[in-house]
Amino acid sequence: MSTKSFSILVKNNNVARKRSGISTIIGAVFFLITIISSMSVMAWTLQQQASFSTTTSEVSTLQLERQSSALEITEIKISNGKFNITLQNNGPLTERLVRLWATNETATNWHNKYDIDLLVNPKQVLTNIGQSLPLRPVNTDAYALKLVTERGNLITFRSLSVAQSNLALSLYVVPSTITSGENVTIIMSVNNNQRDVDSIHNLIPQLTYSSTCSGTCTITVKSTPSGIDVLPRGSTALFK
Repeated sequence: MSTKSFSILVKNNNVARKRSGISTIIGAVFFLITIISSMSVMAWTLQQQASFSTTTSEVSTLQLERQSSALEITEIKISNGKFNITLQNNGPLTERLVRLWATNETATNWHNKYDIDLLVNPKQVLTNIGQSLPLRPVNTDAYALKLVTERGNLITFRSLSVAQSNLALSLYVVPSTITSGENVTIIMSVNNNQRDVDSIHNLIPQLTYSSTCSGTCTITVKSTPSGIDVLPRGSTALFK
């Protein structure tokens, strides 16, 4: 073998070693990239699993809290030209009221939303809800109200006027027959026996009468009963 051939062979061996070294480095780099990518995917997967577990736990807690909610509207009336709602918290948690929806069932397509921010503690009774809102109900109209809590619970209430109500009325006259100069007591019983009506607002009795006498007679009203602001469902009002 000549010196020139030996030199070429050495050069070729050096080139082969360099190529082999570069291939090893490139393979190691790709291996590291694969390892890093796999670890990143695993870390992302673990993070997503942890996030999902946290979200699931939060949703379960929220559902339990919503199920334990026991808010009740105990009274609704119209005071100073505005709704006056009384709410009682019978549950174990503090509740935040964030919204009031009002629908005028007498009007057409009348729906309004009002943002509120009220806290009611366990066993607390909250009054005057609605007095600070611009909502001014009409005494002769029917309204459906919904209070919304921060947890998404709804507390619904329906209040009608006498004009939209189907009330059970009874009239009692004592004594049933009178003579000149005697007093007679008239009692009117009004019962809110409607299952889908939580209250009747602004009941004002009006007495109209006619007399039948053998001669000339005059009926003089001794007293006029005053009205009431609200008649809850299942309740009876007596007007004397």
